[in-house]
Amino acid sequence: MLQNHRVAGSHPLLAWKAQRCIYRCSFNSGNFEDAIEEADELLELAPSRREGLYVEMDILMMEQFVDADRINAEGEFERRMVGLEALVGETIGDNGFSGFEIPDYFELGEAYPNSFNSTTNISYQLPEESRVILKTFDISGREVEVLFSGGQDAGAHQTLWNSQGAATGSYLLRLESSGIIRTQKLILVK
Repeated sequence: MLQNHRVAGSHPLLAWKAQRCIYRCSFNSGNFEDAIEEADELLELAPSRREGLYVEMDILMMEQFVDADRINAEGEFERRMVGLEALVGETIGDNGFSGFEIPDYFELGEAYPNSFNSTTNISYQLPEESRVILKTFDISGREVEVLFSGGQDAGAHQTLWNSQGAATGSYLLRLESSGIIRTQKLILVK
């Protein structure tokens, strides 16, 4: 399925990341099974352990979204967690990925899914230990919720925004750390 969307003539890592965006778009447009199949294919081509881990986490989240009861009953969740452990090379604990490769730069990843109904997954990475403030705002600039405020270690981090109580519409996600601010538009559809 991925060969239909190949990015020709691009840097290999850029092409690989473009393919990752494509399966996320497939998922967001409701093509759940195709997106999971494309992600599985892309996982085999991951250029690094870190990129493979991101895809494996995407697959786990997509499968949980599609049919959490079946996934849990068939042991699929546990199978994927074992896959994540193999990629990381250590056991994944409640506090995340200790000892995982430290990122080179500060980045706010794309919220997934976006647009979303009730919850969206937010990922970001920190190149050094720092104070982090993660907030959502409505389109008029009023603060809706503080998702996280405190110190965090260097590395990859994820959080969920459960928008229960928020109205349908556009929101801004704001991440601040070490004087750097990143924002992203979120679309809540109920």
